[in-house]
Amino acid sequence: MNLAPKGLSKMIEAARNYRLPLILLSAIVLGACSSIPPEKRDGMRAELVARANTSLNDFKDAFPEVNEELETAEGHIVAWLETGVLGPVKGVGGQAVLVDSSTNSQTFLDVGKFGLGLGLGGNRYEELMVIQDRATLEKFQKGRWFFDPTAWSAAGEVTHAGRANDESASRYTLNRSGAVLSADVGMVRVKVNKDLNATGVSSLSVPNTGFMESGEENNDVPRVWPYRMPFLGQKVIDQGFDLPIPYGLGLSYVNAQQEVLIQSLEVGFNGSPLVPYDFVSFDDTNVDISSYQLKFDTWLFPFMNVFGLYGKVSGDVRSDVVLDGNTLLDQIGSNCSRLIPPLECLLLRDTTLTLPIRVNVDTTSYGFGTVLAGGWKGWFAVLPITSTYTKGKASVTEGNSLTITPRVGRTFNIGSLGNMAVYVGGNHLDSDLTVTGVFDVPDVDLDIGYYIEQQNVEKWAYVVGFNWDLGRHISWGIEYNGFVDTRETWIATINIRP
Repeated sequence: MNLAPKGLSKMIEAARNYRLPLILLSAIVLGACSSIPPEKRDGMRAELVARANTSLNDFKDAFPEVNEELETAEGHIVAWLETGVLGPVKGVGGQAVLVDSSTNSQTFLDVGKFGLGLGLGGNRYEELMVIQDRATLEKFQKGRWFFDPTAWSAAGEVTHAGRANDESASRYTLNRSGAVLSADVGMVRVKVNKDLNATGVSSLSVPNTGFMESGEENNDVPRVWPYRMPFLGQKVIDQGFDLPIPYGLGLSYVNAQQEVLIQSLEVGFNGSPLVPYDFVSFDDTNVDISSYQLKFDTWLFPFMNVFGLYGKVSGDVRSDVVLDGNTLLDQIGSNCSRLIPPLECLLLRDTTLTLPIRVNVDTTSYGFGTVLAGGWKGWFAVLPITSTYTKGKASVTEGNSLTITPRVGRTFNIGSLGNMAVYVGGNHLDSDLTVTGVFDVPDVDLDIGYYIEQQNVEKWAYVVGFNWDLGRHISWGIEYNGFVDTRETWIATINIRP
């Protein structure tokens, strides 16, 4: 429709309105919304259903053909949306109710769009989508993305703003207030509201059954799992289990100190090939490192999570290697029986030489692993297994580690603050580190090249920790591995599940 001068003035006023930036921001996050307290959910559901019925009657009055289409439709969606357009940027955000005609059940949705094009203005409008195809309806019931090019103009409150058709659905629009003129292309996200629907999405970090949040209602409404992962997810929630959001991103900080054991030593002199060297003793052999790790994970099966790791490791490796001086002289071929012996004979004969290994660790780490987990009435057990490989610079060449950390614990609901899990367990660490370098012997024309293989002394440590689930989307925790003589580790983590 063409905009009258009055409509144009309304459009300019809407563009200046303070609400416009908020609408654009809501669109950028694609309809994300904060968690709804359990005690308010029943009232909000009832309000949205009543509002949907009122809007549907308005569409029937404005578009007589809607009545006939609804008689044969698989279902329909009523949405309440707000648009903001400023130059090349367009945002849309709002809520919707999907009605399945075969079951007369409702699915509550959040809608968001971010588009690029050209336009100006802001408005509120309602949209009705009558869906004739069962497959299309089921896609919306689980949430979906779709590409949406639009050309749009509206001003004031009108009863007939337009209609769009495709093979699977008809779309009708009623403008309620404001004025807008735009043409854009963008992506629309229709997302299942996990607070208002029976989805089986848990607020805990592990799959569980029988744990109810404070004030959470226990409805007999069939639950629909809104994600493609994990495999068999729908079958498991049908059995009463709740599952975490299947995709996650995590960041962890680790500080570890431990004693290491020298497995083998190879030594070369003045550039000669490295050969095994057995006439040594060791002192002050330990590792002190810190690392940051980024983790990407998904629940592959309901009780099995898989993940990949990428990180940076820094710190120090210290090891004092005590070499026998006479053996060193034999290795380098010095003739100490001459009338005037070489200088190294005077320095090394019948003595020992300490080879101080002091290496600054600067490595990149890669890893993968799995977590087996499950819970019942607040109790839970988890078994993470992680394999990590590090590749470094300078003297540290590479390292491998295998970590197995069985834990058991209990989760407590703390009201509006979320859920707190405390746990105990054990940590098995099998770590190998190889170090290479060259040591210049003071006052002697002697370079000692070395290659050392190290392993951690203590394989097992005890574990205590907590994990605080602030909601479905974010959690953080701290863990301590230690209580043994030569090993101590602190771990802090934060996880986001979008």
